[in-house]
Amino acid sequence: MANISQTSTVVDVASRVILDVNCTSSTQIGDWVYNNSGIYTPAIATSMVTSRVIGIITEKLGPTVARVRVSGVSEAIFTALLVNTPYFLSAVTAGQMTNVIPTTSGHILLNLGEVFSPTEFTIQIKSHIRRS
Repeated sequence: MANISQTSTVVDVASRVILDVNCTSSTQIGDWVYNNSGIYTPAIATSMVTSRVIGIITEKLGPTVARVRVSGVSEAIFTALLVNTPYFLSAVTAGQMTNVIPTTSGHILLNLGEVFSPTEFTIQIKSHIRRS
């Protein structure tokens, strides 16, 4: 396994996972997160800052330590994803994704990727679009 270490962040290059990051205690497996001054925090599509998704929490190693997948196919952490349906970062619930396109003015439209199977998601984070 090849690892790269930069400023105390370790990335498992082969699996595209950031290892052992600090996160909020409320962060759960399956949450989409952004880096909030070194703390991986559930993202929400209500502003450009809070919607800067880095990846998805795939494992919690303790109350405030997690692993974040940044690309590729997620582990089987979902249930009943709809194949051939686009998913976006939620503007309602932090950390979650939705198949409902955000339409509120000022909210961020962020396509997170594609469904791989009903339980797995292919992470392909797209460009941010602010709704006007």
